[in-house]
Amino acid sequence: MNLNLRTCYRFAFISAMLTTLIICLIPISHAGPINHFDKIVHTANYLILSGLAWNAYPSQQSFFKTHLPYIFTFGIFIEIAQGFTEYRTFSWLDMLANLSGVILFGILLKIKHRQSPSTN
Repeated sequence: MNLNLRTCYRFAFISAMLTTLIICLIPISHAGPINHFDKIVHTANYLILSGLAWNAYPSQQSFFKTHLPYIFTFGIFIEIAQGFTEYRTFSWLDMLANLSGVILFGILLKIKHRQSPSTN
């Protein structure tokens, strides 16, 4: 991957992290009923964050050792921060959905490596 493309991935990754942080910590006008769609959004968001992170900061080591701990820790930080607000709550299920997205990306990456071992 050339340097300009990697720079674009890094900008996209940092932008996505900041956007996630802001959206997760701003007050919401109405909570409404929590449903399963919320968990799908969490999973998809962390799947995308994982893909951006992998392309922005590729590694020869396993994704599960290099990227998963940091991205999941970011999700834990957000959940803890939400617990300190008056308008959001800490959620174990959100953390599980976040972790599911990160693990799903790792599985997809492993499948890709099995199909074409010479590419990242």
